[in-house]
Amino acid sequence: MLKKCSFAGAVAVLLGSQVAHAQGSLTLYGIIDEGVTWSSNQKGHSAVQLQSGKLGGSRWGLRGEEPLGNGLSAIMNLENGFNATNGTNSAGREFARAALVGLSKKGLGSLTFGRQADSLADIVAPFFGAGYFTPATHIGDNDDMNWYWRVNNSVKVTTESLSGFKFSGIYGFSNQAGAFANNREWSAAASYANGPLSFGAGYMQINHPNATTNTSGALGGASTANGDDYGSAFFYGMDGGVARQQVAGAGAGYALGAAQIGIGFTNVQLDYNDGASRKLNNASANVRYRLNPALALIADYTFTYGTADHVPGSTAHLKPRWHQLTLGVDYSVSKRTEFYASAEYQLAAGDASIVSGGTLSKIAYIQSAGGASSSDSQVAVSVGIRHKF
Repeated sequence: MLKKCSFAGAVAVLLGSQVAHAQGSLTLYGIIDEGVTWSSNQKGHSAVQLQSGKLGGSRWGLRGEEPLGNGLSAIMNLENGFNATNGTNSAGREFARAALVGLSKKGLGSLTFGRQADSLADIVAPFFGAGYFTPATHIGDNDDMNWYWRVNNSVKVTTESLSGFKFSGIYGFSNQAGAFANNREWSAAASYANGPLSFGAGYMQINHPNATTNTSGALGGASTANGDDYGSAFFYGMDGGVARQQVAGAGAGYALGAAQIGIGFTNVQLDYNDGASRKLNNASANVRYRLNPALALIADYTFTYGTADHVPGSTAHLKPRWHQLTLGVDYSVSKRTEFYASAEYQLAAGDASIVSGGTLSKIAYIQSAGGASSSDSQVAVSVGIRHKF
C-alpha cells in the first residue's frame, strides 16, 4: 500500500517539528521479493539457493510532487535497490535505481535530471518477456531490456501519451573535462498505442561505458564504492574495455481477450578497445494469459544469435547461439501479496563460447540461475513470494 504525506509533514517528522501548511505530497513505496531457486548446473554441480528479487528487484523509494500552478509541478524520486537475503544495497549505491529531480507539466510530460533509467528500456522493454518477468532476461542482459543499469549525470525528456504517441529521450554526460565522449550515453525511443495494438522502437549509443579512466561517467563505475551496475550485467568478460555499444530495438503487442501477446527484436553491437567485436541479436515472442483476476500464466521464448571476433583462445569468426524458454505462473492472494513460480531452460548452440580456464567451452548461462553452467544446457526452477507496500 502506498503511504502518502506532505513534503512539509515528512520534514516535520524527520526534524521532530510541526509545519502547519502542506503543499505537495511524498509517497513511500516498495517491493520485497524473496524466493528459492534450484539450478541444474553451476560449474558442474546442482545448487539450491535463496535469492532476492527473482521476480522483480527488491526496493524501496520516495516519490514526491509539489504543484507550482497552471499544471506545472516539481517532482522527485529516490529509489534504493537492496538484497532482501542479506540486507545489502544493490550496486554499492544508496539509491542505485533512481535519484532524480525535475518538472512535469500536465498534458505534456516531464523533464528530469539525475540517475535514471534509459529511454530505450522504458519504451521497448515492455514488449519483451524480460521487461515484465525477470527470469526471462536475455543472456547477460546485453540489450538492457531488464533495466540492469541506470544512466548517471543524465537529462531526460518523457512525454505523456499524445493521441496515442509517446516519446522519451535521455543524454548522460561523461562529466569529464577535456573528454566529452569518455563514458557518455544517449538514447531516444517512441511508442504508439491504438486499441489492442501497440508498438515501439528506439536506439541507444554508449561511448566508452564503464571506463576505468572515468568512473564518474554515465555508466558503471570501476570501483566498489561507486558500484559497477553496467559491468555486472555482462558475463565472463563481455565487458572487457568497450569502446562503443549500440542497441537498436523494436517491439509490438496485441491484447486478445485475456491474453497479451508480445514480440520484439534487438540488435546489439559491441566494439572493443582492442579491435574485437561482438554482435548479438535477440528475437523474442511472449504471451501473458490471465485465467482470472488473481492467476496469470507467462511464457517466453528468446533466440539470441550473433558473431564474435578476436575472442581469446580462438582466431575463428565465431557464431554463438542461445535458445531460452521461460514459463511462469503468478498468483495474487491480495492487492499487495503474490506467490510465483518459474522454470527456465537454456541451450547454448553453435559457437556459444566464453573463456574458461584459458580454453573455449560451450556454456549455458541463465541470468537468474546464480552462475554459469559447465555444459551447453542449464535449467533453473524457482518459487517465491513478492510483497508490495
